[in-house]
Amino acid sequence: APDAVSALDAWAAHLATFHTRIAPVAGAIERARRSDADAATHWSLVMQDRYRVCNDLATRLDREHKLSPHWTVDTAADMLFALMSSGVLESLTIDRGWSTEQFRDQLAVLLRSTFVRPEDSRAG
Repeated sequence: APDAVSALDAWAAHLATFHTRIAPVAGAIERARRSDADAATHWSLVMQDRYRVCNDLATRLDREHKLSPHWTVDTAADMLFALMSSGVLESLTIDRGWSTEQFRDQLAVLLRSTFVRPEDSRAG
């Protein structure tokens, strides 16, 4: 993405499209990690990569002076990571029946309004 705010939109789109497609497999691996060492290793690598991306997004927002003053890079990365949880995705797309497009659009609004400085949240 050309800038940090657009990167948040791209992240919302990625979560809505890719993560909804892999949710059943990810759920199986998440459950299996408690009793299977290989699944646990895989899950750990995936979580590390997810957190890295969240940290990169928060760092980019901060570097571009777009990060809301309510957040530090660390707390923003932690919250971005938590918002990626399968529970959030499943609650909205399965339990509440949101379409992929609705999830993408509303998540983008949430990310902008939460993590971007108020004067910059409508940009892009």
